[in-house]
Order: sequence, then structure tokens, then C-alpha cells
Amino acid sequence: MKSGQLLSIVATNGGETNEGAFPVVEKAYEAGYLEVLTDIAMVKLNEMEDENKIVLTDVCRKAQTDLNVMYNDFMKKNEQLRGDFLSYDDQANFWASLNAESYFIQGYIEGYKLAKRAKESGFEK
Repeated sequence: MKSGQLLSIVATNGGETNEGAFPVVEKAYEAGYLEVLTDIAMVKLNEMEDENKIVLTDVCRKAQTDLNVMYNDFMKKNEQLRGDFLSYDDQANFWASLNAESYFIQGYIEGYKLAKRAKESGFEK
């Protein structure tokens, strides 16, 4: 929600706040902090990628090895379909990177919410 919309809602109430305005303010606040956290998560993800600090599990590395073997075998056997497959592969990789990015951002946001709830409940070291 844009700040102009929020001001308009407050103005239509004669400048007074009421219980009906609280859900609007809460949604605006949530949208704002989610946008900020998304930006922060993207900066952190880019830093981690640039510094090669993404830690892959053994299962992930094994799956990548298996995928590479299958890819190389396919590329040798099917010259005729190679162009189509490469286009598909490009799109699949693009989707996979966006999907991983979405998971990272969501994890970052959920981690923030968990830390915030812990702090608000007085659970601190």
C-alpha cells in the first residue's frame, strides 16, 4: 500500500484513527518490511554467490553429477534434438535459479519473523 493511500484513509476519518484503520496500517507495515527484507535477502544472496559461499549438501552434489552425466549422454546421442533441448535447458535453469532465489528470500523472511517473535516474547540469550 502506498503512503498516499494510507493518508487518504486517515483523512477520510477526519484525521482520527479508529479500529478500522489498524488492519490497513498493519498491512502497509507488513508490505513495507517484506519489501525491505526481500531487498536485503537479495543483496546477501548475491554476496554469497559472488564469494562462492553457497554450501551444497552431498545429496545436491550427487544429483548434479548424475544430471551432468545424463546431459552429456543425451547431447552425444541426439544431435537432431540438440537445439530444442538446449533451449529447454536454458529455460529450466532460469526457472531453477528463480525458484532457489524465492526459497532463499522466504527463508530469510521467516528467519526474521522467528527472531522478532523470540525477541518480543523475551527469549534472548
